[in-house]
Amino acid sequence: MDDSRARLERRHPPEPAPRVGRWLVGLLTVAFAAAGATVLLALGGQITPSSDPGSPTTHVAWTWLAVALLVAVCALTSRGLDGPPVRPGPRLGIDLAVLVACAIAFPAVMRLPVWQPEDYVLVKIVVLLAVPALSLWLLHRRVGPGVVVDRPRLGALAVVGAVAAVAAHQAITQFGPGNAAADFSRYDLTTLVVAATATALTASIGEEIFHRYWLQTRVEALWGRWPAILLASAIFGLMHLASHTAGHGVGIGVAIVIANQGVFGIACGYLWSRYRRLWLPILLHLSTNGLLVVIYLAGQA
Repeated sequence: MDDSRARLERRHPPEPAPRVGRWLVGLLTVAFAAAGATVLLALGGQITPSSDPGSPTTHVAWTWLAVALLVAVCALTSRGLDGPPVRPGPRLGIDLAVLVACAIAFPAVMRLPVWQPEDYVLVKIVVLLAVPALSLWLLHRRVGPGVVVDRPRLGALAVVGAVAAVAAHQAITQFGPGNAAADFSRYDLTTLVVAATATALTASIGEEIFHRYWLQTRVEALWGRWPAILLASAIFGLMHLASHTAGHGVGIGVAIVIANQGVFGIACGYLWSRYRRLWLPILLHLSTNGLLVVIYLAGQA
């Protein structure tokens, strides 16, 4: 961290542009609202949050309500805590270009008719983890840091409140009255365990590293906190076009992933921005993808 600060002081990072950030918040708010309205009108609000086999359907309203509740619980239990602002480094623009290119490349590459279902995990590892990790490491060595992030000190109440907020989110999205029951009985246990493990590593952990730790942090340094949360969440949602929109056209598919995965990304982004502890959005993502699988496997033991 000291070395990063020294390099930051020797160079001239780009100036933040809060006015652009305000425009982004307005445009993205309209986009999220339009996506939600489209899902309600075209699909009656019914969505399947996960592409994992046997995952239940739910109403998009529960997804939105769960995110609102998570934000409220975090705000109430961590008053006075506000994640420190991210300071831009000398290679911020280059970092963003690399990360946005990778974010665009992944869904574009996955829509090519050359892949088998099992290739999805490998392509994600390469495009969203290996390539950006290597690029950011090389840039850091040659140019300097893209951003400098400080972490606030968390009291016990803030930690307990954050975990309680994640639990409240799960209570609504996994066990709310609008959810259909999950059915994993069609799949053998080995396949289910392998699929759940792959999802945990590449989605629950890998996607949070890419979209929150790398992408959102750098957008925040340039345009501010909420523009970063909303933009990274929209990009996170669009990443799921290749896996969560089967049977739908592009327009409805975009609405589905923005209204569902994109809104879920807001919850993950808020946790990262407020607490600066990556384990919190990973915990939320991990429980969202795997809690019902764990409960099912426990019942089979």
